[in-house]
Amino acid sequence: MVENNESIFVSYRRDETAAYAGWLADRLGYHFGKQKVFRDIGSIEPGTDFVEAIEHALESCAATLVVIGRNWGTALKEHEQTGQEDYTRLEVATALRRNVRVIPVLVQRASMPRVEELPDDLAALRRRQAIELHDTNWESDVEYLIAVLEKVMGPKARPTVVP
Repeated sequence: MVENNESIFVSYRRDETAAYAGWLADRLGYHFGKQKVFRDIGSIEPGTDFVEAIEHALESCAATLVVIGRNWGTALKEHEQTGQEDYTRLEVATALRRNVRVIPVLVQRASMPRVEELPDDLAALRRRQAIELHDTNWESDVEYLIAVLEKVMGPKARPTVVP
């Protein structure tokens, strides 16, 4: 579990963007250190209350990446209409409330959700500058995101690694 305020929280919808979130978390973990990247899978130990773990990680992160695929807004609406718990919405709303750096990460040629698709607690997401990660330019796109995150997290963000 991530324990400091120099961490990165990766928020995503499992049914749509789990692979992208995994690739991104792996790459960020390689660069910043695995202990500085929170992704529910791999960061929450078995038997742990995952809601508490997510809330704790969000309280202590410096940046939240919201991985948005083509159906992110549709899933948001479906959860709202059916009354299902939507942990992704909870994650994003909590990060926006904390006023940490929230970066929408668009994958699968997705677009930012339209303002009318967003409930009040997520409306501020629409004002956040997004980054697009393309399958064909994955490495260079992720390198740019890493450069941004280094600025957000400060000069100590990079782990000391001996080759």
